[in-house]
Amino acid sequence: MGRLDHAAEALAGGRLLWVDDLPGNNRQIVELLQRAGLTIDLALSTDEAVGMLQRHGYDVVITDMRRGDDPQAGLRLIEELDELGIRVPTLVFTGSFDPMLEVHPEIFAYTTDVDELVHLVIDVMERVQFGRLI
Repeated sequence: MGRLDHAAEALAGGRLLWVDDLPGNNRQIVELLQRAGLTIDLALSTDEAVGMLQRHGYDVVITDMRRGDDPQAGLRLIEELDELGIRVPTLVFTGSFDPMLEVHPEIFAYTTDVDELVHLVIDVMERVQFGRLI
């Protein structure tokens, strides 16, 4: 929480899209980041996320890797955004990660750890705030 307090200026007014077919699993993290000043929209699918990204500007995207029966849904989202020319820092937050299968050059970072995810969001938002990202 201490780093969140120090990062309040960079987080205030930021907009995050979280893509996960089971958003209830992330409720506490979402609430924490919202209290820190981020606006967070939720998408349940790649199609929904792409539509939202085409309509709104986001500073960062968090995606899970597996959605429904698709173990590579997170990568498919990143590839679709790349094809559409939508450039936004994307964090992969997942229960397990196989870097031999799931590395993509457009992934800003991946993690399986909640604390690390919060630090990564702050890192992205600080860079966005100072114009040092994408």
